[in-house]
Amino acid sequence: GTLMSISLSAHGWWGFGHSQVCDAAYQMVKESTRREIDRLSTIEAEAHNLSRETFASSCSWADRIKKHEPATRTWHYLNSEPGDTQLKQLKRPTDGDLITTLEQQMAVLGQPQTDDVSRARALRWVAHLVGDLHQPMHLGYRDDLGGNQYRLALPDALKKALRE
Repeated sequence: GTLMSISLSAHGWWGFGHSQVCDAAYQMVKESTRREIDRLSTIEAEAHNLSRETFASSCSWADRIKKHEPATRTWHYLNSEPGDTQLKQLKRPTDGDLITTLEQQMAVLGQPQTDDVSRARALRWVAHLVGDLHQPMHLGYRDDLGGNQYRLALPDALKKALRE
């Protein structure tokens, strides 16, 4: 789900937020891990919706492929019920959710013998979903629709900054 859809400039921040999470993670890992991230980020496989890009730009890949892979839409969030206070309480939908997908893709990424295309996709999923976990309302109540019905009134100065 999209956190904000108030204007095109908000979508710019939204992609920017994902790239910032990935930039921060990239700076924290050892050099050998950076080399593997760079290698996996440049794998091209059109049939798997992969094209060569930087790691930072690949972090919004999971949102860009939704139109080509609609079954992945539910992988970006997890709904809870009022009173749920622990992840183990949450009902996991059969068509996937943020936590289940993150666990599955981390397992794929952690297997060096797995083919490069699968690992390249897994890297993009893990990076993206870590960002989604840090966005408000990606873990929330079903009735709030991930916040998609809320509209924010941003100050003009912030709107301008988001466009730049």
